[in-house]
Amino acid sequence: MKKWYVSMAALLITGAGFAQTSFGIKAGPDFSSIFTKTEGVKETSKMTVGVAGGVYANLPLYRSLYLQPSLLYERKGGKSKSDPTVKTRLNYLVLPVNILFMPTLGQGNFIAGAGPYLGYGLSGKIKGAGSNPVDIRHVFKAENGLKRLDAGANVQVGYAFANG
Repeated sequence: MKKWYVSMAALLITGAGFAQTSFGIKAGPDFSSIFTKTEGVKETSKMTVGVAGGVYANLPLYRSLYLQPSLLYERKGGKSKSDPTVKTRLNYLVLPVNILFMPTLGQGNFIAGAGPYLGYGLSGKIKGAGSNPVDIRHVFKAENGLKRLDAGANVQVGYAFANG
């Protein structure tokens, strides 16, 4: 199994070295929710829409297949299901590594991809005006319980125009 990983890494590096790599800027919406576990009780928040933006590189692997590492700023968060006035907003620096399928469609390319990401929490706040008002400004301090490190999977769908 270890040899398989080494072989795949060598193939990716070799393919990227001989192919033309492209760079760009990306921006768009970020749909996120928060999973918490407090005293054995698990809760997933309602989804919220934030923003994401940053830079990427497309490394060709084979025909319409690309490896796309990126460095992004993402605003994530969620709304509490138990108290809809409580909203969490988190700012992250994220490093996703996606495998993209980019076939030609019309004058440009259709984009579909997925992959893992690793994120680091920069700042955030929790605010709510319900029956128990909440106003926490430094959510990544130990006493507030949120961890800076975030990992998961993401999905990417889009269209790249011929002019980039």
